[in-house]
Amino acid sequence: MGISLPPITGRMPVLPITGRMPVLPITGRMPVLPITGRMPVPPITGRMPVPPITGRMPVPPITCRIPVLPITGRMPVPPITGRMPVPPITGRIPVPLITGRMPVLPIWRHLVSHCCLILVTLVSCLLLWSTPSALAGLNDDKYDGNIFVIYAGNGSLVPPRVSLAEAMKRQRPALLVFYLDDSSDCKQYSIVVSRLQGPYGRVAAFIPVNIDTLSPPDTYTSAEPGYYYQGLVPQTVLIDQQGKVVLNETGELTYEQVDDVFREIFDLLPRAKSVQLKRRVINEINTQLSEN
Repeated sequence: MGISLPPITGRMPVLPITGRMPVLPITGRMPVLPITGRMPVPPITGRMPVPPITGRMPVPPITCRIPVLPITGRMPVPPITGRMPVPPITGRIPVPLITGRMPVLPIWRHLVSHCCLILVTLVSCLLLWSTPSALAGLNDDKYDGNIFVIYAGNGSLVPPRVSLAEAMKRQRPALLVFYLDDSSDCKQYSIVVSRLQGPYGRVAAFIPVNIDTLSPPDTYTSAEPGYYYQGLVPQTVLIDQQGKVVLNETGELTYEQVDDVFREIFDLLPRAKSVQLKRRVINEINTQLSEN
């Protein structure tokens, strides 16, 4: 008779022993691979994450190239036999070689420059010998400046302190001296005029006149120096307090010649009686020369 259980040969909720079980049979495929199958861990004879000893290593082998060049290779510093930053002794160096071209001019240029220098020196010497000396002296007729300043050593005579017209207006004696700066006679006579200024410079007007400054002779009056000029130098003209000419001579005069005339103008004792400047005796009293 029939029962409610399914037959053994039918499908059961629980598989029969010989049927398929939730757990795979031994001979079937298991979640864990069999020993002879592939394992998650590679077998020993397989490839390992770490390369084998005989394989390539992260560090290059000794026989490979390394950052430092081998001894026989090129080094950062050039070898002794190579080109150095400093040129070799046998090469060209910044300082020219003795046998090369030097900054100094060649020999032929030296010879040319020396010849030119010698030629210029000879020409200069010839010019100096052929040209008269420009240096002036007391005994020559060469110009070298104002004779009263250079030879008499008296710069107070030029220019004159007062004019002839002013001296006549003040009724003061005036000594006119006509001269040239390039005359040897005038140069020597300037010393005498400077000596005369010592005793008489305060009471008389000393008026040296350079004839190069004179105007044509027909334009002068008696109150102008050019009125008395006679065309020769040196010329000495002495005018007294009244405007009368008491001395008019050309050529060099001695100190005594002019001094004697000054003594007469100022009523002084003659040189024979007194070398010093003294007035003549008035009421038996001697008075010295004083300024007017």
